[in-house]
Amino acid sequence: MEREKLILDEKLQNKGKPLHTFEQMFEHALQFLSNPWKLWKSGNLIAQRTVLRLAFAEQITFARNEGLRTPKTTLPFKVVEGFSCQKKIMADRGGFEPPTP
Repeated sequence: MEREKLILDEKLQNKGKPLHTFEQMFEHALQFLSNPWKLWKSGNLIAQRTVLRLAFAEQITFARNEGLRTPKTTLPFKVVEGFSCQKKIMADRGGFEPPTP
């Protein structure tokens, strides 16, 4: 009983303290954002569920006649998408250089 009491006292003292430092958690988050596929292909079911929760804002839906629907992504991926999908235009047929005589 005394041993159990000591264990419970130790657990109470550690309650509320983070398991990892902010820097460690930030590092893990950046690693995930840089390549979520690496975590997905690990084959760990818990890791795959975590990827789905962190990447998509809601459950992925399936329409019987149309297949998978486009899911809503979470804020970090919307921000990254904003960087990569800035206004892009195609070059004219003549190219960028002025025509030569």
